[in-house]
Amino acid sequence: MKKIYSTLLLSVAIAGTVSAQKTAYQGPRFTAKPSLDPAVQVGPLLGGARSTILWESDFSSASDWTISSDHQGTLPNNNQWQIGVGLAGTGDYPTPAIQSPTAGNGYAMYDSDGFNNNTANLERANLTTANSFSTVGYPNVIVEFQTQYRRTTTSRPTWW
Repeated sequence: MKKIYSTLLLSVAIAGTVSAQKTAYQGPRFTAKPSLDPAVQVGPLLGGARSTILWESDFSSASDWTISSDHQGTLPNNNQWQIGVGLAGTGDYPTPAIQSPTAGNGYAMYDSDGFNNNTANLERANLTTANSFSTVGYPNVIVEFQTQYRRTTTSRPTWW
């Protein structure tokens, strides 16, 4: 009796595998929406490069950046972004030293642990470019950057 059930189970498994291999491809379920950005033909770049750099900064000049904050409520310390070389995290749980390829030029750091915000108020520090730039005419813009962070263990949201 056991052999009959084993053989029957094996037959069903093989039949299911064979029929699964013959399922026809149905194609995508959803069609992609066309882009609302007008297509702009970009000519070949000088030197055979594959991309155009619209803006870049390696934090060697702090004047490329604007530092501001809109903290929620009153904080024990007015924590802000810092830009420089050799910045180190402080506090009970500092992050390790920055290992960026351009760390020798400078980097930006927000040391939330070092400023000891032990209130229920959220820290919201902003780091934005000092000068605007346009991406008009570039429908496929890529933003690249390196980051290093450690999330706190609280239930408060992180705004990045």
